[in-house]
Amino acid sequence: MEEGGKFSQLADAIMTKMRLQDANLGTADLSKANLRGANLQNANLVGTKLNGADLAPAGDAAGSVPTDLTGAFLSGTDFTDAQLHGTILTDAAVPTSNGVFLFSLDAGSGRN
Repeated sequence: MEEGGKFSQLADAIMTKMRLQDANLGTADLSKANLRGANLQNANLVGTKLNGADLAPAGDAAGSVPTDLTGAFLSGTDFTDAQLHGTILTDAAVPTSNGVFLFSLDAGSGRN
Protein backbone atom coordinates (compact mmCIF):
# COMPACT_ATOMS: atom_id res chain seq x y z
CA MET A 1 0.00 0.00 0.00
CA GLU A 2 1.01 3.51 -0.66
CA GLU A 3 1.30 6.07 2.11
CA GLY A 4 -2.13 7.38 3.04
CA GLY A 5 -3.84 3.99 2.71
CA LYS A 6 -4.46 4.10 -1.05
CA PHE A 7 -4.08 0.78 -2.84
CA SER A 8 -2.11 0.42 -6.05
CA GLN A 9 -3.99 0.85 -9.30
CA LEU A 10 -5.10 -2.47 -10.81
CA ALA A 11 -7.53 -1.04 -13.37
CA ASP A 12 -7.60 -3.04 -16.62
CA ALA A 13 -5.49 -5.81 -15.03
CA ILE A 14 -5.73 -9.30 -16.49
CA MET A 15 -6.24 -11.58 -13.49
CA THR A 16 -7.96 -14.56 -15.13
CA LYS A 17 -8.16 -17.63 -12.85
CA MET A 18 -5.95 -16.02 -10.19
CA ARG A 19 -6.05 -17.50 -6.69
CA LEU A 20 -6.86 -14.52 -4.51
CA GLN A 21 -8.69 -16.21 -1.64
CA ASP A 22 -8.32 -14.30 1.64
CA ALA A 23 -6.66 -11.41 -0.25
CA ASN A 24 -6.92 -7.89 1.12
CA LEU A 25 -8.04 -5.87 -1.89
CA GLY A 26 -9.95 -3.29 0.12
CA THR A 27 -10.11 0.09 -1.68
CA ALA A 28 -8.30 -1.34 -4.75
CA ASP A 29 -9.20 0.05 -8.16
CA LEU A 30 -10.03 -3.03 -10.26
CA SER A 31 -12.11 -1.09 -12.79
CA LYS A 32 -12.45 -3.01 -16.07
CA ALA A 33 -10.20 -5.78 -14.73
CA ASN A 34 -10.52 -9.26 -16.23
CA LEU A 35 -11.26 -11.47 -13.21
CA ARG A 36 -12.83 -14.36 -15.13
CA GLY A 37 -12.59 -17.55 -13.10
CA ALA A 38 -10.71 -15.87 -10.22
CA ASN A 39 -10.96 -17.36 -6.73
CA LEU A 40 -11.81 -14.49 -4.36
CA GLN A 41 -13.23 -16.60 -1.53
CA ASN A 42 -13.25 -14.69 1.76
CA ALA A 43 -11.45 -11.75 0.13
CA ASN A 44 -11.69 -8.25 1.59
CA LEU A 45 -13.26 -6.18 -1.20
CA VAL A 46 -14.51 -3.38 1.07
CA GLY A 47 -14.64 -0.17 -0.93
CA THR A 48 -13.14 -1.85 -4.00
CA LYS A 49 -13.92 -0.40 -7.44
CA LEU A 50 -15.07 -3.21 -9.74
CA ASN A 51 -16.96 -0.99 -12.18
CA GLY A 52 -16.88 -2.55 -15.63
CA ALA A 53 -14.94 -5.57 -14.36
CA ASP A 54 -15.50 -8.97 -15.96
CA LEU A 55 -16.32 -11.58 -13.30
CA ALA A 56 -18.01 -14.05 -15.65
CA PRO A 57 -16.75 -17.65 -15.79
CA ALA A 58 -13.48 -18.39 -17.59
CA GLY A 59 -13.84 -20.96 -20.31
CA ASP A 60 -11.29 -23.06 -22.14
CA ALA A 61 -10.86 -26.61 -23.46
CA ALA A 62 -10.88 -27.90 -19.86
CA GLY A 63 -14.33 -26.41 -19.22
CA SER A 64 -15.82 -23.43 -17.45
CA VAL A 65 -14.42 -22.03 -14.19
CA PRO A 66 -16.74 -19.60 -12.35
CA THR A 67 -15.49 -16.54 -10.50
CA ASP A 68 -15.93 -17.32 -6.80
CA LEU A 69 -16.77 -14.61 -4.25
CA THR A 70 -17.94 -17.05 -1.56
CA GLY A 71 -17.70 -15.36 1.84
CA ALA A 72 -16.22 -12.16 0.39
CA PHE A 73 -16.66 -8.87 2.27
CA LEU A 74 -18.42 -6.45 -0.10
CA SER A 75 -19.28 -3.33 1.91
CA GLY A 76 -19.09 -0.32 -0.40
CA THR A 77 -17.90 -2.38 -3.38
CA ASP A 78 -18.78 -0.68 -6.69
CA PHE A 79 -20.15 -3.22 -9.21
CA THR A 80 -21.45 -0.61 -11.69
CA ASP A 81 -21.48 -2.20 -15.18
CA ALA A 82 -19.61 -5.28 -13.89
CA GLN A 83 -20.34 -8.62 -15.59
CA LEU A 84 -21.54 -10.96 -12.82
CA HIS A 85 -23.25 -13.70 -14.85
CA GLY A 86 -22.24 -17.04 -13.35
CA THR A 87 -20.38 -15.50 -10.40
CA ILE A 88 -20.67 -17.44 -7.13
CA LEU A 89 -21.76 -15.11 -4.30
CA THR A 90 -22.66 -17.67 -1.63
CA ASP A 91 -22.47 -16.09 1.85
CA ALA A 92 -20.89 -12.92 0.49
CA ALA A 93 -21.25 -10.35 3.28
CA VAL A 94 -22.65 -6.85 3.03
CA PRO A 95 -22.92 -5.07 6.40
CA THR A 96 -25.86 -2.74 6.93
CA SER A 97 -27.13 -0.73 9.86
CA ASN A 98 -29.37 -3.72 10.66
CA GLY A 99 -26.59 -6.31 10.67
CA VAL A 100 -24.72 -8.32 8.06
CA PHE A 101 -26.67 -9.37 4.97
CA LEU A 102 -25.53 -12.69 3.49
CA PHE A 103 -26.74 -13.41 0.00
CA SER A 104 -26.46 -15.77 -2.92
CA LEU A 105 -26.86 -15.27 -6.64
CA ASP A 106 -28.06 -18.24 -8.63
CA ALA A 107 -25.32 -18.92 -11.20
CA GLY A 108 -27.99 -20.11 -13.60
CA SER A 109 -30.12 -16.98 -13.39
CA GLY A 110 -28.78 -15.56 -16.65
CA ARG A 111 -28.64 -12.04 -15.22
CA ASN A 112 -25.65 -9.71 -15.40
